[in-house]
Amino acid sequence: MSDFDAKMRETLEHIVTELLKTQPEDPIPHMLHLLDELTGKASAPLSIEEKAELEKLRAQAKKVQQTVKDDDESEKDSSEDEDVSDLPVMGAKSRVSTGPRISVSAEAYGKYNKKAAFKGRVIAKPEETK
Repeated sequence: MSDFDAKMRETLEHIVTELLKTQPEDPIPHMLHLLDELTGKASAPLSIEEKAELEKLRAQAKKVQQTVKDDDESEKDSSEDEDVSDLPVMGAKSRVSTGPRISVSAEAYGKYNKKAAFKGRVIAKPEETK
């Protein structure tokens, strides 16, 4: 029998012995607690008062989550009803001035975007105008 097999056998015997002694309603959490004890990660079991306080806190947390969920749903409903006229009007003075405006350009489409040599438009002028 290998060292691993011996250690596993010892661990399982300890868990089964404790389960038979205590006979908990739900054995899985009890087994996990026993494994935590064996690895040194276990915490002290909760007292009756602590269990009651934990249940009270869980109930409060559930109420808060439901309230938040209800608030989110009511915000969705009210955001659908919003109108542009409800928004505040921003004047020209409310903009932050950061200096002169940077130019804006876009690509030309259609008949203006042909790949051909550029020929400027010539407008004939009478001699009097020249």
